[in-house]
Amino acid sequence: MPISTQFEITYSSVKFLSESFNQEASGLAGDAVSFGEAAGQIGQAFGILGACDGASQQYASLLNSTLNALGMIAEALQAESEQLGQTIETYDGNEQQAQQGFVAVHKSF
Repeated sequence: MPISTQFEITYSSVKFLSESFNQEASGLAGDAVSFGEAAGQIGQAFGILGACDGASQQYASLLNSTLNALGMIAEALQAESEQLGQTIETYDGNEQQAQQGFVAVHKSF
C-alpha cells in the first residue's frame, strides 16, 4: 500500500490555534508584570540583613532571570501565532492558484 503524501489543512483549526497562541502571549505579558510587582515586594522583606548577606541581590537576580524567561516565552508564542497566520495565507493562496489552474484547463476543453 503506497504512502500518501497528501494532507488537508483545516483553516479554522489553524486560525483558532494562532489566535490562542496570540491570546496566551498577551496574557502572559500582563501576568508577568503582575508577578514581577508582587515578587519585587516580597524581595523587600529581606531588609538590611538580606542586603548584608547578599540574599536580596540573589533574589533580585533570580527574579530578573525569571521575568526575562517569561518575556522570551511570550515572544515565542507571538512568533508562533504569526507563523501560523502566514501558513494559513500561504495554503490559501496555493489553493486558489490550483483552483484557477483547474478552471483554465477545464475551459480549454
